[in-house]
Amino acid sequence: MVRIGVRLPQYGSTWSEIRDTAVQCEGLGFDGIWVNDHFQSPGRRKRDATFEALTTLAGVAQHTGRARLGIAVLSASYRFAPVATKALATIDAMAPGRLVVGIGSGSDRAEHHAYGIMFPPPLARTARLELTIEVMRAMAASPDGASVEGILNDAPNHPAATPPIWVAAHKRLGLTIAGSTCDGVIAAFVSPTEFSRRRAIAEQAREDAGRPPMDWCLYTFALPDVPETDAWLAAQARALDSTPGAIRRWLAGTGIVAPPDELREQLDAFAAVGVTDVVLAYPDRMPTEAWDALAQAVL
Repeated sequence: MVRIGVRLPQYGSTWSEIRDTAVQCEGLGFDGIWVNDHFQSPGRRKRDATFEALTTLAGVAQHTGRARLGIAVLSASYRFAPVATKALATIDAMAPGRLVVGIGSGSDRAEHHAYGIMFPPPLARTARLELTIEVMRAMAASPDGASVEGILNDAPNHPAATPPIWVAAHKRLGLTIAGSTCDGVIAAFVSPTEFSRRRAIAEQAREDAGRPPMDWCLYTFALPDVPETDAWLAAQARALDSTPGAIRRWLAGTGIVAPPDELREQLDAFAAVGVTDVVLAYPDRMPTEAWDALAQAVL
């Protein structure tokens, strides 16, 4: 059975709204509660309140007790790898066994520029991703003191933590790194055919490395198409000086907009190509009842 999680409304919201949505979604039965890793909104409203990933998960950990807590995905370029690993170990201690670390090389050029973070060419970013994974693995395997040439020197990591690492990748090199060193792959906004292609590359690398079976995660927008849908989209439409219909059309071109039965059928098509986990994202500013409807449609 596919495990279904949701991304929290971390853009254009207040902390109390994020917290309450996390509690609501855990109560509805969603498997996981996820956040993105952005310092500014990736949408059109760059100055909307944007809640940082690691501190948000640490806060959510205090108000939930069952659902997995995940990041889709941590940018390897945003934080010094040992510091990020230490922060993740702290979250894992707050929510034992619930943390999933999605990680990628970083792709938002404008956000890097805004915050003074270097944005090197793709191969250099991939090398940074690979090094970050090596550091995370070393600190997990040797909590009494890990060493990685040029970066770690007998560095302890207590409280010890070994959260699974899922890599967001779409090219052969990144997928090979994922399959040979990590525990899962995240693919965003793709078709079942494209997901299957990526899975085949990573799976071959996993087999070649003799590693255990992996998790395979789809990240996508999802919106139940019901009579109330336009009313749910109204607040976001006003914020964007747009219309519910325009937002609906954009979502349909990027993710899944369908009546509840068809929405579940489309998710089943991903399960048929090996997806084990799904993270569903809503537009910003969705009301409480929209989360209830999503649960009714997909759980």
